Amino acid sequence: MVNTLLILCSRLDLDHHSQSQITKILDSKPDWDQIIKRARQEGVGPLLFHHLKKFKSKIPSESFEHLKSLYVKSAAHGISLLRNIEPFFLNVQGLEIRMALIKGARLAVTLYSDPALRPFVDIDLIISSQHKRKADEILESIGFLHPSEEKQASHSGLEESFWMYRPYFIKDRCLIELHVNFPGLPDILDSSDPIWEKCGRTAIGKAEAPVLSQEDELCLLCMHAQQHSYSRLIWLTDIVEAASRWAIDWKRVLHICDREKIHASVYYALLTVNTIWPNSISPHILCRFRLSWIEKQLLKFLWPQKGLRSRTLSLDFPMHTPTVFALFARRKVISALKTLLRIYFPPRAWIKHYYGISENSFGMIRHYLWRLYRPVFVVSRRILRLY
Repeated sequence: MVNTLLILCSRLDLDHHSQSQITKILDSKPDWDQIIKRARQEGVGPLLFHHLKKFKSKIPSESFEHLKSLYVKSAAHGISLLRNIEPFFLNVQGLEIRMALIKGARLAVTLYSDPALRPFVDIDLIISSQHKRKADEILESIGFLHPSEEKQASHSGLEESFWMYRPYFIKDRCLIELHVNFPGLPDILDSSDPIWEKCGRTAIGKAEAPVLSQEDELCLLCMHAQQHSYSRLIWLTDIVEAASRWAIDWKRVLHICDREKIHASVYYALLTVNTIWPNSISPHILCRFRLSWIEKQLLKFLWPQKGLRSRTLSLDFPMHTPTVFALFARRKVISALKTLLRIYFPPRAWIKHYYGISENSFGMIRHYLWRLYRPVFVVSRRILRLY
């Protein structure tokens, strides 16, 4: 019941059938503490409030006020983040810097009818490796703190690991993450990468922020959702609304998948949203993705559709799972081995910064063992649950 209500209220629009279903659920006196808890976990609290305003008389006043607070806090935090990042975009206007605003902040201002409906906790930027240093300087000039240990890591030869390691800046409560790769892929972006060819722009206050093409952003969202094992409903809402509301050129999406070898990741995200919200993605689109039999079986094993629909999957696979699928599809053995070695044995300086572990300690050995052990443990638990 709780799960059904959240799924119904996680779209931007409600049809008549959905409204009827919501009425039945509310009339059955659901557990509001559980609903609010799950809505916070899934990141859909503001959307829930937005739709349930029409049913206020059926909701306990205390629960309704709690939902309202989720919406108000989302609006206030989003406005604060966008105001903090506006000076950065004003400073980069006119400069030849290949970069784009991505994920939550981009979607809040370009896809959702009300930015408060799309909560986001930080600002994500994707940037070419050649222009990252200039962006660092501009962020520091407007008051963003680049922690000393972060700066040291950024200038200690770890650039080749930036696809795993996301440098960040912070000012007040505004956190900015800089990504120099497409989520889930080990290739560092440069200024000549095709991803920059069809970038657009969107308004952020008095500034203009560059954004990826709708097709690139959709693929990015699919990769990001798989990185996190589809564990939050809001990430799936992003995908279904982008696929439904944007004029997606599916031929170009498939071209991106061909180029980056990400058919498996993009296909499975689209299949998942079609399972949760039936008929949202045309079967004619889904059948155009090319996957091997092994890829299909692995996807179903790691993230069974029944569990994704019921929101009961509790095992989050390592974030680099999409990387493994892309490496498998590329069929370049030497490159794959090098990438896997970087995943399981990243530089000690990287681990020190990211996990706070001393470079010359037993904790460092334990961490490397954990990186090897974790995927085996998660897969073993999944097998035991199946049998």
